[in-house]
Amino acid sequence: MITAKTPRYPNAFVQLDLSGPDGNPFMVLGAVNKALTVEGISQEERVRFNDQARSGNYQNLLRVCGEWVNFKPLNGDVIL
Repeated sequence: MITAKTPRYPNAFVQLDLSGPDGNPFMVLGAVNKALTVEGISQEERVRFNDQARSGNYQNLLRVCGEWVNFKPLNGDVIL
């Protein structure tokens, strides 16, 4: 479970194994950006996401991803 709150774009779905290579911050960013693009989210909005996601540490990145898209770790990691 990432958050109890509905993400901004719940139809944009990302599922990654954070304990493997997909857990690399650049892979996470790329997967979320791809999901946002597929959903037709504007470039301006994606820049806003990237600014927020890159503004802190890895935990912040995962938290922001959960706020923006339907983000589920494959291995059951809990992200606060």
